[in-house]
Amino acid sequence: MSNLENVTMQGDLGVFRQLPKAYRWQSAAELQTERCQDSPTSPTNLPWKDYPDVNFPWHISERSHQQLSRASLQDNPFWLPHGNVYYPREDGKLGWSFTDQAHNLILKYINDALHDMYESESQSRGLFRPDAKESWEAINHNTSQGFVLDDLELKAGTEKSSYFEVTPDGSPAQRQVAQAVGFTPQNLTYLRQRRNLHPRIYVPNPEYLAKILSGTKDPIWFASLLGGFNRSFKNDCRFYALISSVNDWHNVRGVFQK
Repeated sequence: MSNLENVTMQGDLGVFRQLPKAYRWQSAAELQTERCQDSPTSPTNLPWKDYPDVNFPWHISERSHQQLSRASLQDNPFWLPHGNVYYPREDGKLGWSFTDQAHNLILKYINDALHDMYESESQSRGLFRPDAKESWEAINHNTSQGFVLDDLELKAGTEKSSYFEVTPDGSPAQRQVAQAVGFTPQNLTYLRQRRNLHPRIYVPNPEYLAKILSGTKDPIWFASLLGGFNRSFKNDCRFYALISSVNDWHNVRGVFQK
Protein backbone atom coordinates (compact mmCIF):
# COMPACT_ATOMS: atom_id res chain seq x y z
CA MET A 1 0.00 0.00 0.00
CA SER A 2 2.79 2.45 0.77
CA ASN A 3 3.97 2.26 -2.87
CA LEU A 4 0.65 3.37 -4.34
CA GLU A 5 0.32 6.97 -5.46
CA ASN A 6 -2.13 8.86 -3.31
CA VAL A 7 -3.90 12.15 -2.87
CA THR A 8 -4.81 13.93 0.36
CA MET A 9 -7.73 16.35 0.62
CA GLN A 10 -8.51 18.60 3.57
CA GLY A 11 -11.93 19.84 4.56
CA ASP A 12 -15.16 18.84 6.26
CA LEU A 13 -16.40 15.30 5.70
CA GLY A 14 -18.00 16.34 2.42
CA VAL A 15 -14.58 16.83 0.86
CA PHE A 16 -14.51 13.11 0.00
CA ARG A 17 -16.71 14.00 -3.00
CA GLN A 18 -13.74 15.82 -4.51
CA LEU A 19 -11.49 12.76 -4.64
CA PRO A 20 -10.54 12.18 -8.30
CA LYS A 21 -12.41 9.28 -9.90
CA ALA A 22 -9.22 7.25 -10.23
CA TYR A 23 -8.76 7.24 -6.45
CA ARG A 24 -10.57 5.34 -3.74
CA TRP A 25 -10.83 6.38 -0.12
CA GLN A 26 -8.48 4.44 2.15
CA SER A 27 -10.09 2.22 4.75
CA ALA A 28 -9.13 2.32 8.42
CA ALA A 29 -7.12 -0.90 8.15
CA GLU A 30 -5.21 0.29 5.08
CA LEU A 31 -4.36 3.69 6.51
CA GLN A 32 -3.30 2.24 9.86
CA THR A 33 -1.01 -0.30 8.20
CA GLU A 34 0.57 2.32 5.93
CA ARG A 35 1.44 4.70 8.72
CA CYS A 36 2.51 2.08 11.28
CA GLN A 37 5.97 1.81 9.78
CA ASP A 38 9.09 3.95 9.66
CA SER A 39 10.40 5.56 6.51
CA PRO A 40 14.14 6.12 6.15
CA THR A 41 13.54 8.89 3.62
CA SER A 42 10.83 10.91 5.37
CA PRO A 43 11.37 14.60 4.62
CA THR A 44 10.69 17.35 7.12
CA ASN A 45 7.00 17.79 7.78
CA LEU A 46 6.07 21.01 5.97
CA PRO A 47 3.22 23.33 7.00
CA TRP A 48 0.37 23.49 4.49
CA LYS A 49 1.45 26.89 3.14
CA ASP A 50 4.84 25.51 2.05
CA TYR A 51 3.42 22.90 -0.30
CA PRO A 52 3.63 24.29 -3.84
CA ASP A 53 0.30 22.88 -5.01
CA VAL A 54 -2.04 23.82 -2.16
CA ASN A 55 -5.15 25.65 -3.29
CA PHE A 56 -8.64 26.02 -1.86
CA PRO A 57 -10.22 23.60 -1.26
CA TRP A 58 -7.01 22.18 0.16
CA HIS A 59 -5.64 19.69 -2.33
CA ILE A 60 -2.17 18.14 -2.26
CA SER A 61 -1.33 16.16 -5.37
CA GLU A 62 1.24 13.50 -4.66
CA ARG A 63 1.41 12.28 -8.26
CA SER A 64 3.29 15.40 -9.35
CA HIS A 65 5.05 16.27 -6.08
CA GLN A 66 6.96 14.40 -3.42
CA GLN A 67 4.75 12.32 -1.17
CA LEU A 68 3.66 13.75 2.13
CA SER A 69 6.17 12.80 4.77
CA ARG A 70 5.63 9.83 7.02
CA ALA A 71 5.51 12.28 9.92
CA SER A 72 2.63 14.15 8.30
CA LEU A 73 0.79 10.89 7.62
CA GLN A 74 1.25 9.85 11.23
CA ASP A 75 0.59 13.15 12.96
CA ASN A 76 -2.54 14.34 11.16
CA PRO A 77 -6.12 13.20 11.83
CA PHE A 78 -8.03 11.54 8.97
CA TRP A 79 -11.68 11.16 8.13
CA LEU A 80 -12.50 7.51 7.39
CA PRO A 81 -15.19 6.09 5.10
CA HIS A 82 -16.79 3.86 7.75
CA GLY A 83 -20.12 4.52 9.39
CA ASN A 84 -20.95 3.76 13.03
CA VAL A 85 -24.57 2.85 13.70
CA TYR A 86 -25.82 2.43 17.27
CA TYR A 87 -29.13 0.84 18.11
CA PRO A 88 -31.05 -0.95 20.89
CA ARG A 89 -30.88 -4.73 20.67
CA GLU A 90 -33.73 -7.10 21.45
CA ASP A 91 -31.87 -8.33 24.55
CA GLY A 92 -31.77 -4.79 25.97
CA LYS A 93 -28.09 -4.25 25.19
CA LEU A 94 -26.68 -1.59 22.88
CA GLY A 95 -25.46 -2.69 19.45
CA TRP A 96 -22.84 -1.07 17.23
CA SER A 97 -22.54 -1.78 13.51
CA PHE A 98 -19.33 -0.74 11.73
CA THR A 99 -20.10 -0.26 8.02
CA ASP A 100 -18.03 0.06 4.89
CA GLN A 101 -18.17 3.11 2.65
CA ALA A 102 -20.87 1.72 0.36
CA HIS A 103 -23.31 1.29 3.27
CA ASN A 104 -22.45 4.43 5.22
CA LEU A 105 -25.64 6.50 5.09
CA ILE A 106 -23.80 9.58 6.36
CA LEU A 107 -21.95 9.61 3.04
CA LYS A 108 -25.02 8.69 0.99
CA TYR A 109 -26.89 11.64 2.47
CA ILE A 110 -23.88 13.89 3.04
CA ASN A 111 -25.75 17.16 2.49
CA ASP A 112 -28.27 16.23 5.18
CA ALA A 113 -25.45 15.05 7.44
CA LEU A 114 -23.50 18.29 7.01
CA HIS A 115 -26.61 20.14 8.14
CA ASP A 116 -27.69 17.83 10.97
CA MET A 117 -24.26 16.83 12.28
CA TYR A 118 -23.13 20.35 13.00
CA GLU A 119 -21.65 21.66 16.20
CA SER A 120 -20.02 24.94 17.14
CA GLU A 121 -19.41 26.81 20.36
CA SER A 122 -22.82 28.41 20.05
CA GLN A 123 -24.91 25.87 18.18
CA SER A 124 -25.62 22.16 17.97
CA ARG A 125 -28.22 20.95 15.48
CA GLY A 126 -28.61 17.48 16.87
CA LEU A 127 -28.08 13.93 15.73
CA PHE A 128 -28.19 12.08 12.43
CA ARG A 129 -31.06 9.63 11.99
CA PRO A 130 -31.66 8.75 8.33
CA ASP A 131 -34.45 6.44 7.21
CA ALA A 132 -34.79 3.64 9.77
CA LYS A 133 -35.39 0.95 7.13
CA GLU A 134 -32.18 1.88 5.30
CA SER A 135 -30.30 1.98 8.59
CA TRP A 136 -31.38 -1.56 9.48
CA GLU A 137 -30.43 -2.75 6.01
CA ALA A 138 -26.94 -1.32 6.55
CA ILE A 139 -26.72 -2.85 10.03
CA ASN A 140 -27.67 -6.28 8.74
CA HIS A 141 -25.57 -6.22 5.57
CA ASN A 142 -22.91 -8.91 5.37
CA THR A 143 -20.15 -6.31 4.97
CA SER A 144 -21.02 -4.63 8.29
CA GLN A 145 -19.35 -5.82 11.49
CA GLY A 146 -21.50 -6.00 14.61
CA PHE A 147 -20.39 -5.43 18.20
CA VAL A 148 -22.08 -5.15 21.59
CA LEU A 149 -21.07 -2.11 23.63
CA ASP A 150 -21.78 -3.92 26.89
CA ASP A 151 -19.03 -6.45 26.05
CA LEU A 152 -16.25 -3.89 25.59
CA GLU A 153 -15.48 -3.16 29.27
CA LEU A 154 -15.63 0.57 28.61
CA LYS A 155 -14.25 3.32 30.78
CA ALA A 156 -16.07 6.62 31.11
CA GLY A 157 -14.45 9.48 29.22
CA THR A 158 -16.97 12.31 29.33
CA GLU A 159 -20.72 12.56 29.63
CA LYS A 160 -20.99 11.63 25.94
CA SER A 161 -17.94 9.41 25.41
CA SER A 162 -16.36 6.22 26.66
CA TYR A 163 -13.34 4.23 25.58
CA PHE A 164 -11.10 1.24 26.04
CA GLU A 165 -7.36 1.07 25.68
CA VAL A 166 -6.15 -1.26 22.94
CA THR A 167 -3.74 -3.80 24.40
CA PRO A 168 -2.46 -7.22 23.28
CA ASP A 169 -4.24 -8.86 26.22
CA GLY A 170 -7.60 -7.18 25.70
CA SER A 171 -10.81 -9.18 25.86
CA PRO A 172 -11.95 -11.11 22.76
CA ALA A 173 -14.61 -8.46 22.08
CA GLN A 174 -12.04 -5.66 22.38
CA ARG A 175 -9.60 -7.43 20.07
CA GLN A 176 -12.36 -7.95 17.50
CA VAL A 177 -13.10 -4.22 17.42
CA ALA A 178 -9.40 -3.35 17.36
CA GLN A 179 -8.85 -5.61 14.34
CA ALA A 180 -11.79 -4.03 12.51
CA VAL A 181 -10.43 -0.49 12.86
CA GLY A 182 -6.86 -1.40 11.94
CA PHE A 183 -5.18 -1.97 15.31
CA THR A 184 -3.86 -5.34 14.17
CA PRO A 185 -1.33 -7.18 16.34
CA GLN A 186 1.49 -6.02 14.04
CA ASN A 187 0.35 -2.38 14.04
CA LEU A 188 -0.21 -2.48 17.78
CA THR A 189 3.34 -3.72 18.35
CA TYR A 190 4.67 -0.81 16.31
CA LEU A 191 2.55 1.76 18.15
CA ARG A 192 3.14 0.52 21.67
CA GLN A 193 6.75 -0.68 21.50
CA ARG A 194 8.38 1.47 18.84
CA ARG A 195 6.42 4.69 19.36
CA ASN A 196 5.43 4.28 23.01
CA LEU A 197 1.83 5.16 22.18
CA HIS A 198 -1.27 3.88 23.95
CA PRO A 199 -4.07 3.58 21.38
CA ARG A 200 -7.67 3.95 22.46
CA ILE A 201 -10.99 3.38 20.75
CA TYR A 202 -13.72 5.87 21.62
CA VAL A 203 -17.45 5.19 21.34
CA PRO A 204 -20.49 7.01 22.71
CA ASN A 205 -21.05 6.67 26.44
CA PRO A 206 -23.67 3.89 26.83
CA GLU A 207 -25.64 5.94 29.35
CA TYR A 208 -25.76 8.86 26.91
CA LEU A 209 -26.76 6.53 24.08
CA ALA A 210 -29.48 4.90 26.16
CA LYS A 211 -30.86 8.36 26.86
CA ILE A 212 -31.06 9.47 23.24
CA LEU A 213 -32.35 6.08 22.06
CA SER A 214 -34.99 5.94 24.78
CA GLY A 215 -38.47 5.38 23.38
CA THR A 216 -37.31 4.63 19.84
CA LYS A 217 -35.74 1.78 17.91
CA ASP A 218 -34.46 4.09 15.16
CA PRO A 219 -30.67 3.72 14.89
CA ILE A 220 -28.36 6.71 15.20
CA TRP A 221 -25.24 7.36 13.12
CA PHE A 222 -21.78 8.74 13.91
CA ALA A 223 -18.79 9.36 11.64
CA SER A 224 -15.29 7.84 11.97
CA LEU A 225 -12.03 9.69 12.60
CA LEU A 226 -8.49 8.39 13.11
CA GLY A 227 -6.45 10.67 15.36
CA GLY A 228 -2.79 11.41 14.79
CA PHE A 229 0.27 10.32 16.73
CA ASN A 230 1.14 13.92 17.64
CA ARG A 231 0.99 14.22 21.42
CA SER A 232 0.72 18.01 21.21
CA PHE A 233 -2.83 17.54 19.89
CA LYS A 234 -3.55 14.97 22.63
CA ASN A 235 -4.69 12.44 20.03
CA ASP A 236 -2.17 9.78 20.97
CA CYS A 237 -3.34 7.53 18.12
CA ARG A 238 -7.04 7.18 18.88
CA PHE A 239 -9.88 5.85 16.79
CA TYR A 240 -13.12 7.78 17.21
CA ALA A 241 -16.36 5.98 16.39
CA LEU A 242 -18.48 8.76 17.84
CA ILE A 243 -17.99 11.86 15.69
CA SER A 244 -21.23 13.84 15.71
CA SER A 245 -19.85 16.98 14.06
CA VAL A 246 -18.71 16.53 10.47
CA ASN A 247 -18.06 20.20 9.77
CA ASP A 248 -14.58 20.12 11.32
CA TRP A 249 -11.60 20.19 8.95
CA HIS A 250 -9.54 17.01 8.73
CA ASN A 251 -7.93 14.94 5.96
CA VAL A 252 -9.26 12.41 3.48
CA ARG A 253 -6.69 10.14 1.86
CA GLY A 254 -7.28 8.42 -1.45
CA VAL A 255 -5.13 5.82 -3.19
CA PHE A 256 -4.70 5.53 -6.94
CA GLN A 257 -6.36 2.48 -8.48
CA LYS A 258 -3.99 1.19 -11.13
